[in-house]
Amino acid sequence: MKVYSGKLIRTVGVTGHGDTGKTSLVTSLLYTAGLTDRLGRVEDGQSVTDFDEEEIQRGVSIWSALAHAEWATANQKEKVKINFIDTPGYNLFINDTKAALVAADSALILVDAVAGVEVVTEKVWDYAIEYELPRVFAVNKMDRENASFDRTLESLKERFGRALVPAAIPLGEGEKFRGLIDLIGMKAWSYEADGKGKAKVEEIPGELAEAAKTAHEALVEMVAEGDDKLMEEFFDKGTLPEVDLRKGLRAALQAGRLHPVLPLSGLHNIGSDYLLNFLVDFLPDAVEGRQVTGYPEPDGQGEEMVRKVANQEPLSVFVWKTLADPFAGRISYFKVRSGVLKNDATIANFTRGANERFQHISVAQGKTHTQVAELQAQVEARAQQAVTHLEREDAGRLDWTPILRAVEQAERGDRTAFDALLAEVYVQGSSILPLAVPEVPTTACVDCEPVLPVSETWLSKLDVRALCNSCFERAEAAGRARRSRRRAG
Repeated sequence: MKVYSGKLIRTVGVTGHGDTGKTSLVTSLLYTAGLTDRLGRVEDGQSVTDFDEEEIQRGVSIWSALAHAEWATANQKEKVKINFIDTPGYNLFINDTKAALVAADSALILVDAVAGVEVVTEKVWDYAIEYELPRVFAVNKMDRENASFDRTLESLKERFGRALVPAAIPLGEGEKFRGLIDLIGMKAWSYEADGKGKAKVEEIPGELAEAAKTAHEALVEMVAEGDDKLMEEFFDKGTLPEVDLRKGLRAALQAGRLHPVLPLSGLHNIGSDYLLNFLVDFLPDAVEGRQVTGYPEPDGQGEEMVRKVANQEPLSVFVWKTLADPFAGRISYFKVRSGVLKNDATIANFTRGANERFQHISVAQGKTHTQVAELQAQVEARAQQAVTHLEREDAGRLDWTPILRAVEQAERGDRTAFDALLAEVYVQGSSILPLAVPEVPTTACVDCEPVLPVSETWLSKLDVRALCNSCFERAEAAGRARRSRRRAG
């Protein structure tokens, strides 16, 4: 596989509430870019990034997963590699989403065109602010009955402010949704449902010309508002040329002043090529104006050091996720922060105060991995650990209070399997145990019965609360009530 320089890499965290269509959208983008030969469906177990047996069985994302597309645009002739981090959207798995966004350079936040802003929409917004990520909103499922772009946009502005501005508006809604109007180039992009994801670009229909003009003027005004030079040009000419509008929008997005909103349908592959163009043209690359800080000694000791994200700098690698694969052993997902990582390189792990050997470095496309000889500044798939044990602290410290659904009556006896399972969870930094663990006993519910003494060491280290189903449902209901009171207050 081609080795991409950091300038030709975009790393996007695909986030949003559960059932907003994140996994379907990623699969559609890969299909449109020619990286997969079929438009797989989540409900059929054919998506690229939901490949775990539990995810296929339940039809929801449980773990964050990596995929990538290669795409060129009219403004970027050389192909760019877009890394997608498909993240879970349900509250139970949200810690995995937060951990994954550490490795992203920007966030694509999906919102359901019927439901509007939901609980996890607000959470991932907060995570993106915490990690200083540029944010793009995609109003997905525009083909659904009762879908409304305007209503969804209003709910977004009400919650997140006036900086959310459409960069495109829909061509139709519900079953009549067939594409979008690009407010930058002022053209209509129409699609065939379940097609190749490639648009027919044409003039804006007459009945939508006035609405498009009004929305275009609003976009131009918002872009010019934060830039004195553009504001002067706007007052002088009454508008901005497309070239200046593109430059201004890119700068405003990357500075966090504006958050563009786009309509699409990931399930039916409507708007996919437009979104790929947008990600390439407007999102930051992996090295642009970036730097990383660190220390010369473990535990943050010594004078703080600053490195540019560049190939010429010494090598810095950030491990953001570790998996315990039953066949391949421990596998670490990482981001090259500076320098160039060569296969079989040995580098210092400052968390453990030991050297680590990175073997079989590779790029992920869902469950498929392609080995590469070297990696430049970017987020990549994995490296197999030859000797080492990467602990949870390598991925950063999170608010880590998972809940286990447990049987109400636990049996005493051989706990070897359960102890091994908990050890695996600790290594992975996972927020949950596997949802189905046959023939593995568990602890008693902490609300119904005292926790059994076995595995108490692991339980305290994991900060686990074990609840039976009935207590779990009560806890969830109480949490929803608290969130509703906070929003009302």
